[in-house]
Amino acid sequence: MFRFKPHEKDGGVLLSLLFRLIKILVLSLAVGTVLLLIFVKQKGNDAIFLPLSSSQGNWEVSKYKGFDDCHFPSENGIMLHGWFFPAPKSGNNPVILWCRSSVGNITLHFDQIKFFQHFGFAVFIFDYRGYGKSQGSPSEEGWYVDALAAYDYLVRQKNIAGRQIVIFGQSFGGAVAIRLAGQNVEAKALVIEATPLSLHTLVKDKTGIDWPVQNLPAWFPSDSALTQVKLPTLIIHGKNDSSVPFAHAEKLLAKSKASRKELFAVNNGGHQDCYLKLGFAYFKKIYEFVQQNP
Repeated sequence: MFRFKPHEKDGGVLLSLLFRLIKILVLSLAVGTVLLLIFVKQKGNDAIFLPLSSSQGNWEVSKYKGFDDCHFPSENGIMLHGWFFPAPKSGNNPVILWCRSSVGNITLHFDQIKFFQHFGFAVFIFDYRGYGKSQGSPSEEGWYVDALAAYDYLVRQKNIAGRQIVIFGQSFGGAVAIRLAGQNVEAKALVIEATPLSLHTLVKDKTGIDWPVQNLPAWFPSDSALTQVKLPTLIIHGKNDSSVPFAHAEKLLAKSKASRKELFAVNNGGHQDCYLKLGFAYFKKIYEFVQQNP
């Protein structure tokens, strides 16, 4: 019976064909990955950045005594808008620099602002580019430079000492707060709530898909950025958060190199609703943590 005996030359041809096939597959994967990056980046932006414009929300703030309507420049001359609410009593009171989440605009937070003021805080809350009355279009890098511009405005225009500033961020705004705190700015403390380790990890945890997610750029990399933060750090997270799993908070705590760090777990808390679940206790916790830092 005839049997095929591979010749050395035949083996070379087969290897050559195999290498060609591998090259075609690699090129296809490379092109596919580029297209995937473009698609995911665009869809990711659409899913993450959900602004309300200046025509949406309740902009009536005149009833708040002493509030200041603030306009200040960010990178490339983009003008940002925010509100400054003074502390009830004069003095070197702590000032909340509020890095919002990616949804809505500053008009969504009146209740929380009043609670912060009750505990003696001043509050500076601003809209990122493309949100509310701020100019421009939303982007991750834009958020980072906008937060630094807000910090500079507090220090240079409002004459707030860095040691008074509490950098506060919620959800993806926590990533912005972490990045700001890691830029060697002077501040009293960092407080973040419901913040994911990174967009990568969040997508992986929510979908169960590892590849090709692991090959995508690192968007909102709170886990790596937090290693650069030395400020006292308070991490708040609801144990029932269905958007960002509680495990993210535990891993952020482990990543932190802060001089003092604490995880405040809210047993019945969901995503960014811990203040609703706890009421005064939520703001008291932040106040007590901040006051431990001279």
